[in-house]
Amino acid sequence: MNLDSARNKPRPINKLPEPIKIRGSIDAIAFGGQGILRDNGFVVFVPFTAPGDEVEIELTCKKKQHGEGKLLQIVHPSALRTEARCPYFETCGGCQFQHLDYSAQVEIKRKFIEDSLKRIALASISVGPIVPSEKTWAYREHVRLNVRLQGQTLVAGYVGQEHNTFISVSQCPIFHAENDPLLSDLQHFLAQLDPERDPPTYARIFKRQNGYLLILGFSNNVPKELLEKAEDALRTHPTWKGIILSAPNETVKVGETECSLEVLNLKLQFSPFGFIQNHAEQSKRLYEHVLDQIPPSTQRALDLYCGIGVTSLLLAKRGIETLGIESHPDTVAMAEQNAKENGIDRATFYCGKAETVIGRFLKQSNYDVVLLNPPRTGLDAQVISELIAASPARLIYVSCMPSTLARDIAQLIKGGYQIENVQGFDMFPQTTHVETVVTLIRPLA
Repeated sequence: MNLDSARNKPRPINKLPEPIKIRGSIDAIAFGGQGILRDNGFVVFVPFTAPGDEVEIELTCKKKQHGEGKLLQIVHPSALRTEARCPYFETCGGCQFQHLDYSAQVEIKRKFIEDSLKRIALASISVGPIVPSEKTWAYREHVRLNVRLQGQTLVAGYVGQEHNTFISVSQCPIFHAENDPLLSDLQHFLAQLDPERDPPTYARIFKRQNGYLLILGFSNNVPKELLEKAEDALRTHPTWKGIILSAPNETVKVGETECSLEVLNLKLQFSPFGFIQNHAEQSKRLYEHVLDQIPPSTQRALDLYCGIGVTSLLLAKRGIETLGIESHPDTVAMAEQNAKENGIDRATFYCGKAETVIGRFLKQSNYDVVLLNPPRTGLDAQVISELIAASPARLIYVSCMPSTLARDIAQLIKGGYQIENVQGFDMFPQTTHVETVVTLIRPLA
């Protein structure tokens, strides 16, 4: 998933004529990260609180069913609280849980999954513990920062917690070590650019072995004089291994710009402009779990939304004839290249939208397993309809959004499937985001 674009949308505000103060206890965390305070049955959502906090809040808006509150003071802190590491926490919109002990974070995420399945899918199921991350700081493989003009200087930063503000940053503890000058160096580099000559609109940074790859995106053209500055930057900052200057009709590369990773002994190339999982350690665990859900008797698999082909190639490496479907031509070409470079000939790839082509492929072949890894918006209704009609024996659904996952599973259950296994993975410590793998089976008649 892309964390930088997955912000929680603010609820509409109904301003109160006069401030109303409420004192009470936080008894749970709602999906999205806000604490739940109940005042005589009336629910108030309060950000940056912890279960067990006794707090005083100011009611900032009131609706028929709920309200929103601003934390004024913590009267008695919860035992689940801890000290946030980032100086921008509570102003930057990226993290919601830095104030919570890590064991509390994973339990809250487990409840997110379980509550969604029970409430939306009406599935009476107990979800086991989330697979925690051993690395809870400096774990991200890449970040995307907006670039904006402040005064006469270009700066990089994140969208603020209020969604209408911009936070210039010099560190990001979930991306890099706190003593790493990476973002300070980036700010210094941007400050040297002419804001009048087609300034960059974003900066994306990928971790490389012993360094970083920087991408600057431009709306119109790449300024010609920037090439020399990029070359100087690589000489000045030893950990900057490469720089890509990207505009709609032009891409300029300086230094080492190829991107690769290794997953369970597969060596894979990927594009820095495409999607790639953001937590290397947890990604491997997730893929291992997916493989564990594949019966030894499996002969044919269909992998929808296959990306650069990771799961397709892992299955094919086991001798399973696998067809990967992906809608982006460049990504399909990269998946094919990855198959070739790894010497795997049992995986083939097709470029097309899942909802458009799935019916045809399900009619052409009988698949023992269908893998589903859609974007956070979930499955198209046509995909669900075709799956129910074809009735493959096993579905493995990987999701980064519990609510859309539960919505889709509700339809699959109505179509005759039942849940065999649910497993959550914490891919994004310090945030509300959680990855879930659900295995569904068709009971034998």
